[in-house]
Amino acid sequence: MATELLRVVVAPDATDTASPAGASSVVPDPRRCIQGRGAWLHRDLECAELAQRRRAFARALHVSHAVDAAPVIEYVVARYVNRPPGAQRSSDERSREEQEN
Repeated sequence: MATELLRVVVAPDATDTASPAGASSVVPDPRRCIQGRGAWLHRDLECAELAQRRRAFARALHVSHAVDAAPVIEYVVARYVNRPPGAQRSSDERSREEQEN
């Protein structure tokens, strides 16, 4: 189900050139509104780390150079790790997420 997945995209400012380290950032798109090719990921730390180890982000996003998935992993940790299944986000978390996007 799409509500259980997190959309990720290459950072809009990284589409023209790679960062100085040679890697574009992959960022979460929880509102699903950032333009460009997106990939879908379970909201689970193990899944995000596995995708990073297997270089799945670059393949799924059709990027020919290395990508930095740290923003996605930080997002997943901050919002979904150590949260009981089915737990609702607080109003503070919802408003903070809306402000980020």
